[in-house]
Amino acid sequence: MKGLIFNINRYSVHDGPGIRVTFFMKGCPLSCRWCHNPEGISPDPEIADQTERVGEKEFIKKEEAGKLYSAGDLVEILDRERIFMDKSGGGVTFSGGE
Repeated sequence: MKGLIFNINRYSVHDGPGIRVTFFMKGCPLSCRWCHNPEGISPDPEIADQTERVGEKEFIKKEEAGKLYSAGDLVEILDRERIFMDKSGGGVTFSGGE
């Protein structure tokens, strides 16, 4: 089984106690007007345009929003962050994907 994730936020301190890893899941049917993560609404992988500024020039880059991860993939990511989570009483947060 795999889950579609559009962002992984390491060293997160806003989604629960301690230092955490937050996995942002895709696929939310709510479509709230105040949605903080509209790139997570669609249940499908997408390519999004991201604007970047370098000096006076503005560039548009394509960014993938949604990649499939297995449970094993997530465990590998969490293992790399374990020392921070253990020392701070943190953990993991799964966000979105209602």
